[in-house]
Amino acid sequence: MNIVIIQTGGTIGSSVDDTGYIAKDNKAGLKLLEYFKRSYPELSESCSFSTVSPFTLLSENLNGKYLKELGECVKQVLSTAEALSGIIITHGSDTLQYSAAFLHYYLGKIQVPVLLVASNYVLDDKRANGLLNFAGAIRYIVNGNAPGVYVPYINPVCDAADETDMAGNCDDLYPEKQEIPIHRADLLLQHLPYSDCLYSMKESDAEAYAATSYDDTASEVDAPEVDASDNSRPDNLIPARIYSVIKKYIKSRPADFSGESSSGILRLTSYPGMSYPDIDLHSYKAIMLETYHSGTLCSNAEGMKEFVERANSLNIPIFILGCNLGADYESVKEWKDYGFNILPEISPIAAYMVLWLYL
Repeated sequence: MNIVIIQTGGTIGSSVDDTGYIAKDNKAGLKLLEYFKRSYPELSESCSFSTVSPFTLLSENLNGKYLKELGECVKQVLSTAEALSGIIITHGSDTLQYSAAFLHYYLGKIQVPVLLVASNYVLDDKRANGLLNFAGAIRYIVNGNAPGVYVPYINPVCDAADETDMAGNCDDLYPEKQEIPIHRADLLLQHLPYSDCLYSMKESDAEAYAATSYDDTASEVDAPEVDASDNSRPDNLIPARIYSVIKKYIKSRPADFSGESSSGILRLTSYPGMSYPDIDLHSYKAIMLETYHSGTLCSNAEGMKEFVERANSLNIPIFILGCNLGADYESVKEWKDYGFNILPEISPIAAYMVLWLYL
């Protein structure tokens, strides 16, 4: 098995320095391979590794420039590596989901698996899951599973904030026989505050998703009928139900992504007492407004009407995320006339990347 490892930094590529801060460590990549070969000798014997590093950063500093560099690096490996079995990208956990969703759309249909691997702690910390996640990626490739972009990630069982765990003495953080979950790149959700755990939409169906290649039916929900064979569709990685909403706004393609640092997408979320921002909207190409879990917004929030009118006057589309098709709450009636574009069921991170890459 010929596996290329793309190192980008993050916690999995860092160590604790003499001052007690987590800092980038150029030797961390070699340490990961050493730990893997020592812990999984039989699995490692079937693999040959080569490494490349387009950049090294802590992932909270990720922007469009680095996404472009990462995407081009992966494309270069895909086009030049001989007898390639798969690619593993070591990445920071803060923005892991964003890079995964980006690569899902940017790479399009690919012939080998690309897996992003992160660690919740530096590798020398006994609480770290990085080695387990890396081994999960290797197994996925060795077992000949479906091509596409995925994230292997095992959640700790114990509360990592517990003092016992912080001392590295908890033996039950990662049960020995627990399978490493494999998440689809376009279904990942944001981490919860103060949590190392990673989840996906439709979590119970994760195994089914990982066992199939990407298609329109894998995460289909009830939606207005569209022509799935529409030749104008840029690719079939955008489900038809999403494409039907964004079609008239498409101005670009992932392959044309220029690597601009900022997305040009204003992302707003709902909360009690919300006041819509009185800001200059000229630099934005779209607005993504996330509802409460029940698909509702505060219909009389301060400045909402004026905000929507300013966006409409500048031809900036507003996309609503979280509003399920079907019966609505009474408050929904009050904003239905605003001309919002309602996105069918999709991960907020995937939706953000779709708007960034296609608008």
